[in-house]
Amino acid sequence: MRDFIKRALKKTDKMTVMQLKEFLAAFEEEYEILAGALDSLSVGIVICDVPGTVILYNKAAIPCFAGYFSDGATDKPVWECIRNEEIAGFIRKTITNEENAFDRVFHLSSGNVPLYLSFSVMPLVLEKRIRGSIIIVKNVTDAKEAEIQNRRLENLASLTNLAASVAHEIKNPLASISIYVQLLQKKIRSYGTEIAEDESIQKSLTVISSEIERLNKTIVNFLMAVRPIKLTAEPLSINAVIRNVADFVCEELRGKKIRLVLELDDTVPAISGDEERLRQVFLNFIKNAQEAIGNGREGTIAIRTKAKDTAVIVQIQDDGPGIAQEDLARIFEPYYTTKADGTGLGLPVAYKIIKEHGGDIQVCSFQGEGSCFSLIFPVIREAKRMIGYDSAPAAENKKQDSGGQP
Repeated sequence: MRDFIKRALKKTDKMTVMQLKEFLAAFEEEYEILAGALDSLSVGIVICDVPGTVILYNKAAIPCFAGYFSDGATDKPVWECIRNEEIAGFIRKTITNEENAFDRVFHLSSGNVPLYLSFSVMPLVLEKRIRGSIIIVKNVTDAKEAEIQNRRLENLASLTNLAASVAHEIKNPLASISIYVQLLQKKIRSYGTEIAEDESIQKSLTVISSEIERLNKTIVNFLMAVRPIKLTAEPLSINAVIRNVADFVCEELRGKKIRLVLELDDTVPAISGDEERLRQVFLNFIKNAQEAIGNGREGTIAIRTKAKDTAVIVQIQDDGPGIAQEDLARIFEPYYTTKADGTGLGLPVAYKIIKEHGGDIQVCSFQGEGSCFSLIFPVIREAKRMIGYDSAPAAENKKQDSGGQP
């Protein structure tokens, strides 16, 4: 077709009106096939001229840009048509420097749901000259989420191997130390001497006891993370569990000038879950949100529920400083923490509990914009009875009660 167009263009001055119409019709058909092929692609494609002005794009590219691409052209450079400043800067630099860039992934958000877009930019070369640029945009959210999911599962496996090997070795002598400290305290008190009344000695023993208790709590968390979690699953209302937790923490949050907002959809279906374990998970996320906002700083923690397809989603959102992108990929790693006194086990244990419920956790966070954790639970599926399952036995019983007469 391309050769036909080249030959036809050389003969346009000799064509009749009918031949010109046929030529334009053939050209239009060729263009429609090209446009249809581009729009059928699942990846976004944007073609620009040398100044960077958009001259062609397909439908898949529209969600990634600000919507300035009307009628196939615009007087703006492509980087001015992009919402995200980081992406716009990347494309502007790559195009102006006439460079190649492949599969550069950017983390965005869409309604508190993580979104990952991959951008590739390359020069458009015709007859050994750069005549513009080609931008390819791919939504790689599913692949990225799968990668994150696999990494979390690997982290849980490493947690199991490491913690199981040391937890019992520490717990047993720790229990013996605790017992002997208690015996020592009793013996000192029984003497009734100056030693028993020495405040420094009593304070030292108290510190030892509290540190033993803290270490024991850490070991318990280790064991909880590595042992299979036995759930007492039963049908329950997720809203009722959240309201119960909210009643428990509201006074503490109020004292820290943090507002707790509940936006619970009363139409969400029931889930099958362990109420005590879920309370533990929600308390952990609320505590993390409280610490993210910080003491003495006014803030808001919002908890929302909604139903989507066959799942119930619980969103816990705070307006704290957000999580740095380099930390975001590691927050579910065992022992990884940005807190001075953190163990790095709270989120891995919470993730394990949610997985035991058949659910998942998604996180969306940007520095300066707060964080939103989405906890996804499958709803209880009602068993479908086959047609006639109930009616057939009932009809048979009725027949027997009537002596077999119709």
